[in-house]
Amino acid sequence: MGFPTVAPPPSDTDILSFLSERYSPRNKVAGAVAEIDFARYVTSLGLADRLVRGGWIVEPNAPDFYSKRVAVFPAPFGGSPAPPAPVITAAQYLRHAGMRSLYAVPLPKGMLDFDWLAADITGPNVGPLSPIHDAFRDYPKRANTLSHRHYSTDVSPLTVAPSEELQTLFARESMLDAIRSRYLAVANDLDYLIWGRHATYPVEIKEKTIAHDAYMGDYFGIDIGPFAKLSTFTSFGSDLKGLFVVRSLFITI
Repeated sequence: MGFPTVAPPPSDTDILSFLSERYSPRNKVAGAVAEIDFARYVTSLGLADRLVRGGWIVEPNAPDFYSKRVAVFPAPFGGSPAPPAPVITAAQYLRHAGMRSLYAVPLPKGMLDFDWLAADITGPNVGPLSPIHDAFRDYPKRANTLSHRHYSTDVSPLTVAPSEELQTLFARESMLDAIRSRYLAVANDLDYLIWGRHATYPVEIKEKTIAHDAYMGDYFGIDIGPFAKLSTFTSFGSDLKGLFVVRSLFITI
């Protein structure tokens, strides 16, 4: 199938301003830095073609949520992209876990505003593009359009990030806005997916600051949240194997 030319990327300055309003608390910024560093490391190992940059697993705020989960992956800005091979492969693994997958494409609408279209990539053939809202018609609708909260978070650690990575962060947040502005939905972020020979690995990435204890030495704490999240993903099917990655720091960013 053919794909339209998607929206050109916003400037890095506009993206950082947008993320400053969306990211709260500030540890989301630290997490984004860790994600970018992880992608750089995996690429250095020659595994870039097996890395799927993140998206969301979305489910309705409804009793039958488990039967209506959808994985949504945003297309990169610019050009005329079709779903890349790693995304298609990941979608096949997710299908075995009983989950539908969408590939979302942004079309220009206004300043930092886009019309998101989506193609179903669950089956062997990529489906036609249609408004992303069509894929969530059986989700409960909001009585009123969601008004997003606006923060003023310091995102300066992201100013050195490559433009491509900033665009990925922006696309994920903008795409989720388009879905949650109309529907009552719960979204779990997928930092990355890595597909291997026999399984797909949802990756959860955290950044922790090293502390020192006179008795234990250097240490950092890990809360139960990431493990619970990965356990949820892996419960979807035997083809999913969670991978928890921690980037340790000796100083705060």
